[in-house]
Amino acid sequence: MINSNTSYHTRNLAALLKKDFLIPLYTMKPVQVVAFVLIILFMGSTSFTLSMAVALVLITTGISMDEKYKVDSFLCSLPVKRSTIVFTKYLNAWLLILGFVSFTVISHMVTNLVNPSEPEFISIFEGVLYSFLIMFNAVGIFLPAHFKFIGNFNKSVLSFAFVFIVVAIFVVLIIFLIFYSETILDEPLLPVWCTIGTILLNAISLFLSNYFYKKQELTI
Repeated sequence: MINSNTSYHTRNLAALLKKDFLIPLYTMKPVQVVAFVLIILFMGSTSFTLSMAVALVLITTGISMDEKYKVDSFLCSLPVKRSTIVFTKYLNAWLLILGFVSFTVISHMVTNLVNPSEPEFISIFEGVLYSFLIMFNAVGIFLPAHFKFIGNFNKSVLSFAFVFIVVAIFVVLIIFLIFYSETILDEPLLPVWCTIGTILLNAISLFLSNYFYKKQELTI
């Protein structure tokens, strides 16, 4: 019986993940995909920021589509746990960020083989790591706001704007640290502490999202 329930919830998770992953991709036109790939190949290290920005756009696009067609009301009428719906949103966001970053890293490795004048990957690793953590933190801040105001389009738009403001603040902070506080970035344990902080923030974020979503009264 336990194995049957586990298998059932796993199938639900897989189906929801497929929905959240494919719907934003369907909104992209082929020319946009080609342009993105070409930019990744020729922009150098700055393409890491672009790839994660595209990932964030896809994440918010999928959520806005759910809002537009009241997908959450439909899903909550099905025998699907709300915690599964919430976790799928996080898992989809994490996988999108990981996927785009992995693609960019591989493209840089290939480019470095063809053009050795490109900067060594290890020299930009810390910048990529911090940008990566910023995106995870942005997701961790945005999703609880989304689940808190779900079904209210105006407040959802405000939460979308809020996450971009938060990202901008983090970017300015990172730039300040790079140019004016090099001794802080030289701290060997800084990446470790930043990673731990990101994990804790996302754990708290997941808890809050589950709490807010369970309180929502969603009907078709």
